[in-house]
Amino acid sequence: MFRPRSFVGKATRAAQDRLEYVFYRGAAHAAQALPLGASRTLGHSVGRRFFFSGDARRVALRNFSIVFPDRGREQAEATLKAAACHSGWNLMDLLRSETWTHADILDRVTFAGVEHLKQALSKGNGVLALIPHIGNYELAMRASPVMGIPLGVVSRALHNPRVQAHMAQQRERTGSVLIPHKQALPLMLKHLRAGHVVAVLNDQYSRRSHSMLVPFLGVRAWTSPGPALAAIRTGAPIVPCCMLRDGPDHQTLHFQPPLEIERTGDLRQDLEQATTAMNACLGEMIRKHPEQWVWTHRRFRHSPDLPDDPYRR
Repeated sequence: MFRPRSFVGKATRAAQDRLEYVFYRGAAHAAQALPLGASRTLGHSVGRRFFFSGDARRVALRNFSIVFPDRGREQAEATLKAAACHSGWNLMDLLRSETWTHADILDRVTFAGVEHLKQALSKGNGVLALIPHIGNYELAMRASPVMGIPLGVVSRALHNPRVQAHMAQQRERTGSVLIPHKQALPLMLKHLRAGHVVAVLNDQYSRRSHSMLVPFLGVRAWTSPGPALAAIRTGAPIVPCCMLRDGPDHQTLHFQPPLEIERTGDLRQDLEQATTAMNACLGEMIRKHPEQWVWTHRRFRHSPDLPDDPYRR
């Protein structure tokens, strides 16, 4: 029988949200006070603790065995430990960047291949920027508007409303506009038709009721066709981009030439072809830089190419 949430339950949740927010703000102040070397050391420890231990380690190893079945356990461990460290460093950068000015951001981010983005924007239909969870993609969202790139970012809300509000303020303070995931398609169309860049991270699992089954990193995986649909409806070019850490306190955002997507006029077929092409591009970037991808997401759930549940204990 359905029972409404009790007052005590709501009060407990609110108290937990406040505690998490206080902890988050305290961590941010501590990170901002640390010198770079100490920040990297702490980020390394945090990354290994939260991204390569317990269940996260198990999921990462399973994903790696799916993507690189010919690589041994030793190579998997080395790559995934490096990826965990990158995640920890990215988290520290996220906390440190709350006090960075525009000049501070530009000192830490270089843009490569911007001519591809400008050429795509010159067509007047906006641009769909396709980004994997590689490097500090959060910093990429903050840096792009500083370079004069009008940017809308599709994002999921966090469970904690206090932390969510603070994160949204930080993401938007340099000029990015957040596009809520639940209202993504109409807002994406609006931004693209206004000639803006819309950034999407489409390399994670999408619920089957809203997805299509297309190849990703060697197996069929459920993938949202929303980005492809937005590009087809607006004629926006799809420009792959990738944020790569290339120094202790520096990253480069690489823009690639637009994807060549064939249009047949059959919407279902066009969606499948475009989504497949986008997954192939994302997969290529991940295979080139596996030490910087986030491996702890259960990306291959319900894949018909894998026996049973690949993440079952």
